[in-house]
Amino acid sequence: MAFVRNLSPYKRTNQPAFEESYKYWLEEELKKIERSVETMQDVYNPSYLGAFYDTTTQVAATVNTPQAVTFNNISYEYGVYRGTPTSRVYFDNRGFYNLEFALQIAHISSAAGSDVVLWVNFNGTPYPDSATRVHVRGINQDIVASWNLVGEAQPTNYVELMWQTTDVDTVLLAEPATLTYPAIPSARMTLTQIAK
Repeated sequence: MAFVRNLSPYKRTNQPAFEESYKYWLEEELKKIERSVETMQDVYNPSYLGAFYDTTTQVAATVNTPQAVTFNNISYEYGVYRGTPTSRVYFDNRGFYNLEFALQIAHISSAAGSDVVLWVNFNGTPYPDSATRVHVRGINQDIVASWNLVGEAQPTNYVELMWQTTDVDTVLLAEPATLTYPAIPSARMTLTQIAK
């Protein structure tokens, strides 16, 4: 058997390239771990939300005068909370939020119909292009106004749902429960964070 003599020990011929390649691989693996952690955080830290409703009939003091919709009950508060007065809903965290609401609007007397204008106030100022007009026809007529709005909020910002009517006989009507169905709130509002 023949032996090969005088072999030099193994040397990496391109040590800097190997280190760069290893560094790149390590950085990519760390990014994968960070993405996994973010995914787990999203699972265990759900979006911020608040859900509120009111069980009283809300009336207009005077015609064509803005007033805020109030909420006397809280369904959920997680990073979004009802403040003082109870028409104001505050945000604890920055993000984009979806605001949804439903109002039971009723005309309780006189044969003539009435107009109701609804909009959102943001930090006490009307939010641009957020108003909508609805018309309630005739005596003892009611409708449900319901839609949504998406906007960005910062900590300590607040929103209010506003309304005004051309007839003080138009109200946000609450109704008690019956033997066959639950109570009907006059107003509901939900805010849910949809993006950070």
